Amino acid sequence: MNWLRTSFLKIAVCTLGLAAGLASAEAMEFSRHPADTDEVNAVLAKGRIEAQDVLRFIAYVDRLPKKKRTDIYLESQGGSVQTAMALGREIYKSKFRTYAVNPAPGTGCSSACTLVLIAGRDKETGKPYRVKGSSTRVGFHNFYPVLPEKAYTAKDILATEARAQKVILDIANYLLEVDADLSFLKYSLKQKEIYPIKNEEALSVGLNVLEESSKEILWSDTYRARTGRSVN
Repeated sequence: MNWLRTSFLKIAVCTLGLAAGLASAEAMEFSRHPADTDEVNAVLAKGRIEAQDVLRFIAYVDRLPKKKRTDIYLESQGGSVQTAMALGREIYKSKFRTYAVNPAPGTGCSSACTLVLIAGRDKETGKPYRVKGSSTRVGFHNFYPVLPEKAYTAKDILATEARAQKVILDIANYLLEVDADLSFLKYSLKQKEIYPIKNEEALSVGLNVLEESSKEILWSDTYRARTGRSVN
């Protein structure tokens, strides 16, 4: 975990860029996704992740008819990190599968949205079930400086570093809560701009990949067993 210790030092005067999210001003909307069937509730969660979205999400899914399972399809460029983690906890607790597949042009699942995506799991097995479309953009990005230009004391730097470390630790703890690979944290720490994760990388850190032309799913567990890559 040397990369993590190094990253702590690099972000002494930075705050988390994930919260900005490069998203529209509209809050997340919840609606019926075209994949909805008699056996599956398919929910489209689209738009910027805002503070009230957790309660709105709970209210929406509570009104859904009783079916075999519920799948959440994500189209978001980010928003509130804390809200994204709260949404992820609800999804994980409820055992909903998550998908970032076939979004409208120019969208996808980036920044804080990735924290929601990695919380999906299967209702029957309880195991992780998170799917990225083979041509769908799932993007991570780094911290960026937001402090005003002025002279900073050593105390200022230490306080800022402590706040940044707390955010990192909050996300690391969240990853453990939702049974996600800690390498997701590394992706967020290393990237200065939005980084669209490659399909092979997604498979290596626990995201299944849907080949969107054939509709065949490439399973992360199978890929990691074949390549000798272990979880975390």
